[in-house]
Amino acid sequence: MPSKDTTFEIKVHRTVSLVLVVMIISILSGVFSIFYVTNEYFIPIVLALVFLLAFQLYPSGPHSMKRYFYLDWSLSIIGFLVTIYGVIAVDISRRLPRVGLYMPLHEIVFGIIIIALLLELVRRSFGYTFLGLLLAFVVYLFAGPYLPFEWTHKHIDLEYFFHFFYLGSTYYGASEGVFGRLAVLAITVIAGFLIFGAIMEGTKISDFLIKMFQSLTGWMVGGVGKATIWASILFGTITGSAAAEAAAIGSVTIPALIKSGFPPNIVAGIEGAAGTGGDLVPPIMGAGTFIIAEALGRRYIEIAIAATIPSLLFMFALYMSIHCYARKHKIGGLPRHELPRFREVMKEGGHLLLPLIFLIVFLLWLPSLSLAAFLSIIIALIIPNIVKATRIDYRTVLEKLIEATKTIIMITIIIVACDIANAVLVQTGLGLTVTRLLTMLVKENPLAGLGLTAVGDWIIGLILPTTACYILSAALFAPPLISGGFDPLAVHLFLYYFAMMAPLTPPVAIPVFVACSIAERAGYKTDFWKAMWYGTAFGALGYIIPFVFMFDPSLLILGSEPGLKLGYDILQILARTFFSGFATLLLVATIFGFYVKPLNVLERAITGVASILLYIPDQTYNLNIIGCILGLVVYAFFKLRVKLKMNIELQAH
Repeated sequence: MPSKDTTFEIKVHRTVSLVLVVMIISILSGVFSIFYVTNEYFIPIVLALVFLLAFQLYPSGPHSMKRYFYLDWSLSIIGFLVTIYGVIAVDISRRLPRVGLYMPLHEIVFGIIIIALLLELVRRSFGYTFLGLLLAFVVYLFAGPYLPFEWTHKHIDLEYFFHFFYLGSTYYGASEGVFGRLAVLAITVIAGFLIFGAIMEGTKISDFLIKMFQSLTGWMVGGVGKATIWASILFGTITGSAAAEAAAIGSVTIPALIKSGFPPNIVAGIEGAAGTGGDLVPPIMGAGTFIIAEALGRRYIEIAIAATIPSLLFMFALYMSIHCYARKHKIGGLPRHELPRFREVMKEGGHLLLPLIFLIVFLLWLPSLSLAAFLSIIIALIIPNIVKATRIDYRTVLEKLIEATKTIIMITIIIVACDIANAVLVQTGLGLTVTRLLTMLVKENPLAGLGLTAVGDWIIGLILPTTACYILSAALFAPPLISGGFDPLAVHLFLYYFAMMAPLTPPVAIPVFVACSIAERAGYKTDFWKAMWYGTAFGALGYIIPFVFMFDPSLLILGSEPGLKLGYDILQILARTFFSGFATLLLVATIFGFYVKPLNVLERAITGVASILLYIPDQTYNLNIIGCILGLVVYAFFKLRVKLKMNIELQAH
């Protein structure tokens, strides 16, 4: 049995290894971009390191016990050796281009081993639900020929399947498999942006963002809440994780929000919705957007531009939700003398925004995403040191880099494991079966087809990590929606939105749970179930706006063809944005019961109807105009009532 000293050495070795992987991934991602080093060798090497570390990050038991120690290291080494064989396979494929016609027994065995290792890692890291879903695909591979006609498939050569999954990208030029395009994307692009986010987290940017937005909005009605959502969203887009944002920003903002007058359950809901909004806001967003760009063959900046108006509407909805709630419950802002001055805040930490600005410029002008991430990482390490007050604490950065490496390993496991399902869909034709059935429904009733897709996406999102949810949803639902006539860019963003909203939705609501935990630690009692529903209410637009841009993609600015050019008439884009914005204001008023004044049930019903009419993507705009008129009339009527009431009260005094 290892001694205490040995256990300590294991921990030290693990930490050093994690940092080493961070350095390898970040440096080689940049080198790959600059010198166009082939990833055929690069990907197997990094994946081998991922397998070597994954079984240590997710151990079978305490390593102080001998059997767990040797089991995990044995699996790590087996995973390392099987994956590093991919380098040898590259040389074989170059010397014998038609080697794919011959399947050596050891490569088939390696394919079985790597699937088994992936399934075990999924079990350890994500539990039995994700494992069960992947096993269902594997069972379908074997049992498909014996199922009813609609769902049957021809007998599959299992030797070929295991060989295809293991070395399909090397021998057959397939995009699926262990070393396929998604693994390349995870290692050369997603890793770089996660490292950039980790470095930004390691600086004092979270404190700066809170102070900056407090100086801008802290004095307004519900000002602390408004400052919180802006800081949370901007920080959330850096981290790409709603839960990470809630943990990082929430430790400061949650107690401040409660002290300013917001109830703890409301605060947890606000923080959860704001963190989710960060995943939907450019420039970084979540890992899924890189996969969207890969799937559509478009530049990432095009996806970011397409997501701009929906994300602005989401932020507007959050802002107005805070405003309406604060007005209804008379929660004011802080006195100006208690708030930091904007000029002083910017003088002290404004330079911390430069890495984000440079990142946006790099995304616009550089041809490679990994190069953009690599250069942004270097700038993020240099810029904070310009000013003494914001110099980087490298211990903190190191801790964040280690956390980022764990996330990189986790995302890589998710992506490669999801390719088990993708390989089954391709080899069995299950994807074509789903496409055929859903396409029929979409063509008969597009709204019902979209509703079923959204529910399916949401259910998958309840049981799977967000990235895995989007990958599987895109594989299952994107082809039939596109075949049904919907814009491909809109389809993938629709699936991405619901994959991102699922973790905010009851009964999961992970970012809300994190926010509740922080509130509890600060001494404020919360009701998790109530907080979840408040989070859903604050994030309500995220469930609605995808349906709008599916039927009117002008909200996405760009057309279905790749390129940075307007896909729609500018007036059409502005009109749909205006009507959706006004609809959002009325939606918030309906949910929170305030529109100029507190609303009763009948008044909320009227604003709700006006909101629905404005959201309907009517190409003639007739219904939108009716909704707009109704909303304006109600506003004028309520304004007049409030003014008359004030005059009566003044006369009474």
